[in-house]
Amino acid sequence: MQMTKKQAEFWVALLVLCIIVAVAVLLVDFGIKAAILEESNKLRLTIEGIERGQNAGGAAQDRADNNTSNDATIPSDVLVGDTPGMEAGSADNPATVNGQSQATRRPKSRRPARNREVQSGD
Repeated sequence: MQMTKKQAEFWVALLVLCIIVAVAVLLVDFGIKAAILEESNKLRLTIEGIERGQNAGGAAQDRADNNTSNDATIPSDVLVGDTPGMEAGSADNPATVNGQSQATRRPKSRRPARNREVQSGD
């Protein structure tokens, strides 16, 4: 079966469109990966600087002023989110619960216990 000129033009246009979309996705993907790598390197360098004691004065100053939210050595938005997670829920403290409020147990059945032995077969 021979392709007509119109069919060939359609397949070439479709192939070009697919290549354009693939290149666009590739560029967006590289942009996202570059941004992630940049932030990761910033955090790594900050953490390495703290471990080596290069920013010890800043960390000591934060502790002395008790003002870590404004002058934090590591920005708080890098390490933790602003919204509290599940730990902020209102749960009862089990240490203060009265000892008489134990969980209810299932009442025992009034029927006799069954023999649970395996029957011997033929």
